[in-house]
Amino acid sequence: MAELRQEQVLFVAKDGALSPMVVVALEGNRVNALDAEGEEHWLAVKRVFWISEHQVDSHEKLPAYWQTVVRLSEGIDLPPLWTSLSESERDAPLGLSELLVKLDLGREVSGADAFVLAVFEHSLHFKIRQRRLLISTPEQVQVALEKAAEKERARIAFEEAKSWLLMALDGQHTGAPPHPVEDHLEAIKAVALFGRDASLSRKGIELLNAVLDDPRDPAVVALEVLCSLGIYASNENLIPHRANLKRTFPEDVLKELQAGKVQSAALAGRHDMTHLRTLSIDDMQTREIDDAFALEGNRLHVFIADVSHFIPIGSQLDQEAAKRLSTVYIPEGKIPMLPSVIGEELASLNQSETRPALCFSGTIDDQGGFSEVELREVLCSVDHRLDYSTVDMWLATGDGEAELMPTLRALESWSESHLDRRVENGAMVFQRNELYPRLDDVGRVYLHQPDANGPSRLLIAEMMVAICCQAARYLRDQKLPGIYRGQAPPDREIDLSQMDLTDPSVEYELLRSVKPSALSLYPKPHAALGAVCYAQVSSPIRRYADLLMHRQMKACLQGNQAPYDLDSLGSSIRDIEQRQGVIRRVERESNRYWLLRYLEQKPDMELDAVVLRRLKRRYLVNLPALCMPATILSRGRLVPGQVLRMRITEVDARNDVLVLDEA
Repeated sequence: MAELRQEQVLFVAKDGALSPMVVVALEGNRVNALDAEGEEHWLAVKRVFWISEHQVDSHEKLPAYWQTVVRLSEGIDLPPLWTSLSESERDAPLGLSELLVKLDLGREVSGADAFVLAVFEHSLHFKIRQRRLLISTPEQVQVALEKAAEKERARIAFEEAKSWLLMALDGQHTGAPPHPVEDHLEAIKAVALFGRDASLSRKGIELLNAVLDDPRDPAVVALEVLCSLGIYASNENLIPHRANLKRTFPEDVLKELQAGKVQSAALAGRHDMTHLRTLSIDDMQTREIDDAFALEGNRLHVFIADVSHFIPIGSQLDQEAAKRLSTVYIPEGKIPMLPSVIGEELASLNQSETRPALCFSGTIDDQGGFSEVELREVLCSVDHRLDYSTVDMWLATGDGEAELMPTLRALESWSESHLDRRVENGAMVFQRNELYPRLDDVGRVYLHQPDANGPSRLLIAEMMVAICCQAARYLRDQKLPGIYRGQAPPDREIDLSQMDLTDPSVEYELLRSVKPSALSLYPKPHAALGAVCYAQVSSPIRRYADLLMHRQMKACLQGNQAPYDLDSLGSSIRDIEQRQGVIRRVERESNRYWLLRYLEQKPDMELDAVVLRRLKRRYLVNLPALCMPATILSRGRLVPGQVLRMRITEVDARNDVLVLDEA
């Protein structure tokens, strides 16, 4: 390689190609050169790709020389030249002139420059770095070939996706797209969900730009494309998608289910309680029936579905349930922790079906006691599946099924006494209003407000509190590693009897003073429940932590070692707490999204707003008709509890916008 001097020919890389120039002058680390058209360039020396030994006294002579170099380079086949070198020769620091002699390419300057041009255009076997020749090793060549092949596969897949998408948007495709297209559709989903911020977004935006000439925000374009393809609905809730929550289950889980590997345990040896008149009470639309009960004299038997019977530890299904952690309930339908064949069929305590269960049997009394508790693995069968509304009507009117009313009346009375007993132990009992957006068959949003204070809900709730307290005692007394839920008391004494909890501002301040509950490896009091210790075990179909505790208790009942130690449960608690935060956020934001969709159906709607607190330049309010918080601007000073009549002036569910003005 020559040193820089006047009239020296340079090769400069620009826009993926080499161009010849001739040196006019040098100034420190910069060079003044003319290109073949006579245009002047000031270049940093480090920008010069190659310095030729050839000299010309005029830029007008560059084209002729360059034609010679190009012609010679076209006759150079680099792969066989590289193959002809021995391993030691590839490793040796050969100069370009030595290499040219070795490869029988001669010593002509034009030949050297032609070789450099050939390497620039095909840099697999040889490379030029900082104007020095490098010879690739076989390993480097192999890696480069694999990258080139992958790049070519990506190009072909892109063209296939582009062609498919053009035809699909033109209505010429039906059915599932081929695999390469699916990958690109996932990239378009990433754009719709995260804009330009996701790792796949660049790939998706590139495809959208190749198919559509649309200058709008790529996220908007991507969503419209997905809606056009029928992948998303026009009112699709994107919140669970952003959290990567999926209704479908992985192929390995489905194959495991089909192979019958989830039903390996035998039912023999369980106590048969199928002869008892057994009831379940739940929402009418519920398909995952976790619990049921029977009353035998003054002995209350509470049955909890034995999900662990169907899910071997470490199975694909178990691992997937651990990832999901919980069933997610959102207005457009649940995202289940378990496949329906388990959660809604095999494990669910469905009517007239014999099912394995864990049974908490205890003696009840007029003071709300639940004592002499025995825990057993049993078989049960639900005779009557009831819903909350029906049971509430029966208890209000006395006009229910005659054979069931004595049981329901007895448990209604017991549940009230059990609640009073908890209040005496410090429980804070107040029921927040609940309102849930739902979707009808044509996608319109309506609102469902259950009676959260109905006697049937209290009956079931008190049963579940009772057995969860007993489960915590069992884990503690048997010295089993367990997951407990505790809650510290508020920093100040709270007298609920002196509060008007129908005022949303009072309820808001109360909730701010209540400390959050937390998971622990050790039993702790739960202040809000008035419980000495508490462990959730009542919903193993929809909560993975409950399933873990079932396994611990069953191992003890069977005389076996508990499958989980403190270290593994500690790791589970960390995963549960992190995942629970995601699930709560998805449920909360999804409810808000569909409430805003509901309001989009109600232009110019007026409603009351109760002031909760001031937020710098705005006020936080509660909208009682929707059980929903919002923020407003006000020209005057507002105080908590103040009621304002507001009119909706703008609502955009997709962008989480709700603007309220005083009516």
